[in-house]
Amino acid sequence: ASGVTNYDSGTTATRPAASTGGPTTSAAATKHTVLITDVGSDWGRALAERLMALGHTILGGVATQERAAELRQSWDSPHRIDVCNVADDQQVSHWSRHLHSSGPIPDVLLNTAVHSHSPTPIWKIPQDTFSEVLQTNLVGTANVLRHFVPLMLPHPPGMIVNFRAHKPQSDGKTGASSASGWGIEGLTRVLVEEVPPKFTCVTLALGRNGETPPDDSPAGNSHLEEWAAVAADFILKISRSDHGESLTIPHTGAS
Repeated sequence: ASGVTNYDSGTTATRPAASTGGPTTSAAATKHTVLITDVGSDWGRALAERLMALGHTILGGVATQERAAELRQSWDSPHRIDVCNVADDQQVSHWSRHLHSSGPIPDVLLNTAVHSHSPTPIWKIPQDTFSEVLQTNLVGTANVLRHFVPLMLPHPPGMIVNFRAHKPQSDGKTGASSASGWGIEGLTRVLVEEVPPKFTCVTLALGRNGETPPDDSPAGNSHLEEWAAVAADFILKISRSDHGESLTIPHTGAS
């Protein structure tokens, strides 16, 4: 769409969030610049567009040119879409340098690039599947932190939300997703100790397995929109008192 800038370089606990907005004192009154690392999935796009509707500026990443072209048909300035595969550190570096030079700098970072796999015993998960999940979910998150946290630190306050796929199933069979999820938990706990006091960092699970709206959800757009409304409200209410916590987006009741 006209005006959209593009750059082509290549044990969790559910608990209510506090009543104050993440990087500031009022989620309702403050408009944020939100970097979302993957708006290519249906749920990622739904979350981004819900935040847009609430008046926030979205800096969205997608992995492919095709998806970027599709989204650019409906996103207008000041929102922007950049092609970046977070698993590729060089692409993330290019993306961060481009935003640094052209602006704006995000004050909210949502590491939403999350891959999962079909329920499979860990010894039956193919090596390439296991590697792809960890490379995107864990290494990709680390790549984004490496290049974007330095941009954010001079401009407090800020919030960093590292997503994990879901809470583990009681019967297992999510070995790669769970391994990356626990890795994200550890990464966030370390980050919590390293950022300045005016920054808030949390881990956020998309939901218990089966609660996250899949991209091919039979419930369609209404399901995604309901989930996105709940998720956006929950994220905007994360506050400094949640720093270091492992949170879970509440179940919407849709199925």
